[in-house]
Amino acid sequence: MGVPTDAVSNRILVFFACWCLLALPIHHFTCSVERNTIPALDSVLHKKVTFPIHLNLICVSSTDSFCSMVHEQATERIKQQHQAHEHRHGEIEIHITREQYTNTKQLQQCQVSHFDMSYVACLQKMRSTEQTSSTRYIYDFYFIEPASKSALQWIVSPYRSAWVYATEQSMKSTMDAFHNVLNRMLYTPLQPSHIDIGVKDQIFSFTLLNSEPERGHNYEWNMHDIHAAYLSPFFHRVANLLLYAYHIDSQILHYGYILSPPPTDDIHVDQTDFNTVVAKYIRKDEAGNYFYVTNKELQTFVGGTDWNRISSLVNDVSPVQFMVYIPPKKYLPLHIKSAAVNDSLVRSQYDAFIVPRFGGCVVYNPSPALMEANAKKRRIKLQTTELSDTFNVIVSQLRSMFGLRNDYSSDDDDDGDVGQAKYLMHDSGINDWELDLLIREYIVHDLHTVEIALMNIYAMIEKVSQLPINQEVATLISDAVYAFDEALFACNRDQDFNACIQWTRHSNYLAKKAEYHPSMLPVL
Repeated sequence: MGVPTDAVSNRILVFFACWCLLALPIHHFTCSVERNTIPALDSVLHKKVTFPIHLNLICVSSTDSFCSMVHEQATERIKQQHQAHEHRHGEIEIHITREQYTNTKQLQQCQVSHFDMSYVACLQKMRSTEQTSSTRYIYDFYFIEPASKSALQWIVSPYRSAWVYATEQSMKSTMDAFHNVLNRMLYTPLQPSHIDIGVKDQIFSFTLLNSEPERGHNYEWNMHDIHAAYLSPFFHRVANLLLYAYHIDSQILHYGYILSPPPTDDIHVDQTDFNTVVAKYIRKDEAGNYFYVTNKELQTFVGGTDWNRISSLVNDVSPVQFMVYIPPKKYLPLHIKSAAVNDSLVRSQYDAFIVPRFGGCVVYNPSPALMEANAKKRRIKLQTTELSDTFNVIVSQLRSMFGLRNDYSSDDDDDGDVGQAKYLMHDSGINDWELDLLIREYIVHDLHTVEIALMNIYAMIEKVSQLPINQEVATLISDAVYAFDEALFACNRDQDFNACIQWTRHSNYLAKKAEYHPSMLPVL
């Protein structure tokens, strides 16, 4: 074999060099992991927001000793409550102001002649109006010494105020009740909800289901009027908790039940057989002269029923469903019973129930007068006013889904003394102080959620060296951190909690979207 000449050797070296120059970039782009730059995790760790709350202790009395006792004992109760509650990411900062009204200047402004509930209602409403443009939380608590020396229960208004008639003799019970009222208005934790609301496009779907329509028993509604009368006021109040504008979806369906037949291998179950099943589970209370179904039979409400919920989807967002169910005419009125402590069945106060990850259902029983007046009509249009009670229940279900309680007055005292406070309700279905509570709790929850989501992402990046960070994920993380920082500025620097909750909602949405991005899923 001949020895390669110098020319051939040079060609080989040149070819090898060219191959290296071409292969290395190709190898780099095909084998290296794409990792875009992302912010440092320290920027979101252990951050806190401060919520300054100003409490005005207002004594309405001409007796200095009474007001001194009120201010001293109320201040001590406030300090006890404050020390007992802490937020992981949020800290409530209490400021106390003491006032005493003994002159008639405020009486003249409110056009009343003496200190009574009309005066207090007038004064607290004026104060609420003054707070409309304020970013601070200002709460007024009135302690009124009555001339009759008879103490009454606390009245908690829909605004940021409460008042009570008290005497020196009743001071202990008054302060015990004040302790509980303060806890309810400032520190009550949100109830657990199995429906995530507010961090994405939100659809609320409302269905009117005529189970067995027939002449004189086939109903329809006007959702535009219903929305304006009952839903819009509530959604307007919670607008800052919704990241995007909400959508309303409405439909009227026929032939369906809130019960499902037992499992069977026979897929051909005709209407007669199903009516037999329904008749088995719908019983009659002879004493009350009504029909009922137990909550046990309602456990298969979702998935076991044979009717369809035709609801639109926006960006694959599942709607929150609300069903208004009209029972068959032969089973009117239909109510719901649930098992009590001693296994006896007790009729529910409201014929309604909530289904986790679905929504709510309300049973609507048309009144005998309505049925009699429309006995010959093929279709009956339900007036919006006739659905007032039904949609009040739906608003209560919405409150529960946001985490609010609906039973403040039923057990408002930790020591079992029921009736020491009466809670009034705003016409929209949510009070000012409840909205404050929601905003504070959602801000704390969102900050915690963002921290956990980003910690999970950074832990995956550190654990898996080949985990890519593409441009989309890097942008989501950067934008989530930016929104997080803006939320802290809005809360701590500007004390603008409406802007703060919008930033935390946005940061929450972006962080979770980055955590569950398709490029991350193989590592989860």
